[in-house]
Amino acid sequence: WYRKMFRVDKKDKGRRIAVLFDGIYSRSDVYVNGQHLGFRPYGFCYQEYDLTPYLNYGAENVLAVRVNNPLEHDSVARWYTGAGIYRHAWLVKTAEVHVASYGTYVTTPVVTAERAEVRVRTSVANEAERDRSVVIFITGSRIIIFSIRIRADLDPSERDLRSRIHIAITIRSYQRIDVFRQLFILCRAG
Repeated sequence: WYRKMFRVDKKDKGRRIAVLFDGIYSRSDVYVNGQHLGFRPYGFCYQEYDLTPYLNYGAENVLAVRVNNPLEHDSVARWYTGAGIYRHAWLVKTAEVHVASYGTYVTTPVVTAERAEVRVRTSVANEAERDRSVVIFITGSRIIIFSIRIRADLDPSERDLRSRIHIAITIRSYQRIDVFRQLFILCRAG
């Protein structure tokens, strides 16, 4: 068993708070404040659990992880024979509408001496209990997500967003959308 006590500030109420494990081997059960969040039999991939509905804001919370790696022949890993939390664990705080964890995917389908094509796919998740209308601005290397109702209250450094790529969309409750961007990079000869 692993146990971690932590506090979440009251000002974080209304945000989505999750725990992300980069690796737990194997057969893990994860709990927060006595509430079972999930079971994962496999140990070589990340795990993320939403803590939001079970947190005590402004008070102590307990995160507990049980790992059970029996010694039967069929359960022993070829590469990792230990057991436990073997990589980082993160407390992730986001807005209800946010770029999904591991939600950015970059490929270079064409690379020549003259040019390269770069494709970027970003998944935007709505973790709210209601549909949300948002404007997504793609500015250089950043993706900025604004609720339509606060669009007029942009930070002064972002006021010129009209000249940049933007998408106005409604994301249904607990759904994801993918935002695609394709770039062409030209290389000079010599």
